[in-house]
Amino acid sequence: MSKPTPEDVAHDAHDAEVGELHLLSEESERKFMELFGPKAARTLTSYDRLDYVDWLIKHLDEAEALNKSASRLTICLALFGMPNYETNDERDGPLGLPTGTDMLQAIMPPATDDTWGYRGRPQSFFHQILRMGGKVTHGKAKGKPIHLIKTLLGPEGQLKMGRVVTGWKLDATGVVYAHIHSQGKITKDAMFEYWEHVERGVDGPEPTNPAYLALTGMGPEVDESPNHWQTPGAYAWGSLDSLERWDDTIHERYKDVSAQKLSSILVSVYTKDVVECFKFLKASDRSLLVEDVMVHAQVGASKYARSAIQRDMDAKKAYAAKIQVLADLYGAEQQSGPDPTTVIEELICRSAWAVVTRVMGYRVGHKVQVVDVATELMSHARTLEQLEALQQLTGDMKATLPVGEPVVDEEPF
Repeated sequence: MSKPTPEDVAHDAHDAEVGELHLLSEESERKFMELFGPKAARTLTSYDRLDYVDWLIKHLDEAEALNKSASRLTICLALFGMPNYETNDERDGPLGLPTGTDMLQAIMPPATDDTWGYRGRPQSFFHQILRMGGKVTHGKAKGKPIHLIKTLLGPEGQLKMGRVVTGWKLDATGVVYAHIHSQGKITKDAMFEYWEHVERGVDGPEPTNPAYLALTGMGPEVDESPNHWQTPGAYAWGSLDSLERWDDTIHERYKDVSAQKLSSILVSVYTKDVVECFKFLKASDRSLLVEDVMVHAQVGASKYARSAIQRDMDAKKAYAAKIQVLADLYGAEQQSGPDPTTVIEELICRSAWAVVTRVMGYRVGHKVQVVDVATELMSHARTLEQLEALQQLTGDMKATLPVGEPVVDEEPF
């Protein structure tokens, strides 16, 4: 075999370097796609990527400086679903649609929608607009105002003083803010589409706001009572039915729970904070719920199978992981129907709700205690009362009892 020439060595080294650069390039592409989404990775050149990343970093920094607010988030999501991310009087007015704050109010979810959080839907959207931002709290830009939406103004000269407000548009920071807090409702690709719209003049996607689609005849009327839980309730779950109707010892088990804690659990139920609801339930109630899920999962009577499931539950330190064990267990036997995770989450939240309502009902005296006549102690006076009532019903005046002091037994029967 001939000895390689210097040219051969140089060629091999070049091929190895090219191969290594190609692998680095593939890894770089994969990381970029993971961080910024497939649409940005496919569309942007190297120079454009720098512009997009700089834009994103700026607005991420601003969005993270604001606390999460259900009202802010809901308004941002509503505007995100509008044509070109905005209400626009010049576009909508000629179509006979509402304008101004009337349109802003019309495109929002109804007051019964859970997205508004426990504070509820704002009474005045004009004042809410003024609260749709804040100020940078750190760094060189500290004190600089942050805007989640911006006001659209008509041309100059329409008014003697100032300009006409023609609508409101979701700002870049508003899109990023919604991405952070909306749990996947605004994806990385959706943020990139917004960037293309504001930076490159590309039209926004088709509107998706349900209320706007209903106004324009492109969609059905919006349900004024949304988010009713659809999974089976107490009639399907013995543990839940017991908490709601049959268990008369609930107020004893939860007598050490403060009113403040009970009210916070109501908020947890409303927002479907499953972990807090599960933690709130006493260990005995959690065990009964787990047993109920086992029944529905057709685990059977095998103590070994049940022990293994219980050990799996106990091994999970995080409550979220315990809940997922139940969801997986339930889902293993369900070939159709509602999402298993949703079923288990709503069962847990309903159980917490049942406990809170029963405990509060007891504390405020809403439920009158029913005496179990089978165990009530007999007495001479009570017997006479019942006899008199019976005589009035039957007309039989012959039956009498001797009048005298009642006999007090230490162990009455």
